[in-house]
Amino acid sequence: MKLSVNFDALWDNVDQMGAKKVTLDIGNVWRPELDPIDDDLEKGRETKPDEIEVHNGVLSVRGRQVVLYIPDHGIRVLEALDDGGTGKKFHIAQCRTLDEMKQKKRFERYFAKNNLSEQFHIHGHNEDNHAVEGYASLNVCKNCLKYLNYKGSATAKKVGLNQIVAEFNMGEFFSTYSSVFRHMPKEMKVTHTKGYTGDWPTISAKARENAGHTCSECSVNLDENRHLLHTHHINGVKHDNSHQNLQVLCADCHRKQPLHDHMFVKHEDMQTINRLRREQRLIGENAPGWKTAFDYVDSALWGVLDLAQKKGGYGPPEIGYKLIDQTGRVVEELEVAWPESKFGIAINNPKAVDGWYLIGLKEALDFFSKPPQR
Repeated sequence: MKLSVNFDALWDNVDQMGAKKVTLDIGNVWRPELDPIDDDLEKGRETKPDEIEVHNGVLSVRGRQVVLYIPDHGIRVLEALDDGGTGKKFHIAQCRTLDEMKQKKRFERYFAKNNLSEQFHIHGHNEDNHAVEGYASLNVCKNCLKYLNYKGSATAKKVGLNQIVAEFNMGEFFSTYSSVFRHMPKEMKVTHTKGYTGDWPTISAKARENAGHTCSECSVNLDENRHLLHTHHINGVKHDNSHQNLQVLCADCHRKQPLHDHMFVKHEDMQTINRLRREQRLIGENAPGWKTAFDYVDSALWGVLDLAQKKGGYGPPEIGYKLIDQTGRVVEELEVAWPESKFGIAINNPKAVDGWYLIGLKEALDFFSKPPQR
């Protein structure tokens, strides 16, 4: 039996009272249901070529961001266990190496995983043909980094690129692209609220109330979207609730704090925050400087903006730009736009709009990697 409840009469009374509608403030806890595939991907799941999808440039399995690696290291397993840097690289994007493996019909060797550890379970055999297995700290593929322009990899010198590889953090990577996906890794789901004191919801709510439900970094007011306002522990110690250790931040500014690889911000939430920033004139109608653009843009577009700045010959774009038709209806909401050129980028594949050149994130990476002659 389907239960249907009509609250129209209740809302009529609310309107008559002149009360303001706000979203329910339950803090920054998000607990989506776990799916059996999340367990598989946490451990490492054997994949088939047609199971891997490329979503906005990064890899996914059934809507979940993944990395790919080869468990079978053969005779070189002992060397890889001793020094993971000598092992087979893991992949975070559809780079040219993966394309070559597909062409050679060797893609079945790959496993997919999305736990936050750089430790990979590998196996092989020694010189006596005895089975050997263990965990190795493998390196990320440089071709993948360059393709995504992750942290400026596409234009980095050899020393700089090696440093990006050495400092690569799986949680930080997944957090950067979290708005591209509907699901977060199981480890993020399970550990998201660990370490907090029992009275944390009350302390957090009070801190946000004292701040006027306003982000201390970007100044966006979230009084009517309180679930997007968080209380941040500055020193990273979740049980230290001293006043000087608490900072009120919107979900976007919170995600961009150092060592916040557990943060997961949904695409629609990111759009809401930038929509409010524009409405509150925190992002002007004119394009901001590059620093402001990087501060406010969805982090999934950092690589694209870096290419636009260094190789594309473009100035800073407008952030959270709405395309509005003659009737006043919003026909498309873009992450970034260059209105004078009628050019814009959206994380989700944008609709066709007359007079505008609109592309998705993957197309933007290709566009700015080899910008057309103008």
